[in-house]
Amino acid sequence: MRWILGPVGAVVLVACFSAGGVSAGKPDKVPVGDWGGEHVVLRVHDTGASVEFDCARGSLRGPLALDDDGRFDVAGTLVREGGPVVPGREDAQDVRYKGRTDGRTMELEVARPDGERIGAYQLRLGEKPRLVKCY
Repeated sequence: MRWILGPVGAVVLVACFSAGGVSAGKPDKVPVGDWGGEHVVLRVHDTGASVEFDCARGSLRGPLALDDDGRFDVAGTLVREGGPVVPGREDAQDVRYKGRTDGRTMELEVARPDGERIGAYQLRLGEKPRLVKCY
């Protein structure tokens, strides 16, 4: 059997590739889902993400858009857990979540606004996290 696209078929095929109908290259945002690793789980959704560490939790504000090198840089918060806690008062601090992904693996860095690094993690999409919670 011989297939001939013709002009209309060619336009439809090009539209599918360019509109995201068929992924032909790198992702333009961090894929939605649970990313797990040693001491961390990142739960990505369409409008941002939540993150849980051994002794902290946080949120990433806004979609995790990727540049041409698969990098993202998103503002967020970090709340330390464990130890003495004042009821009704969270000690949230502003942080930057920076990373790089190929859509399956991720390098994630958490840093204060002044650039001081808080931690760095390796994650995989769909991998079960290995957390040791502080109480």
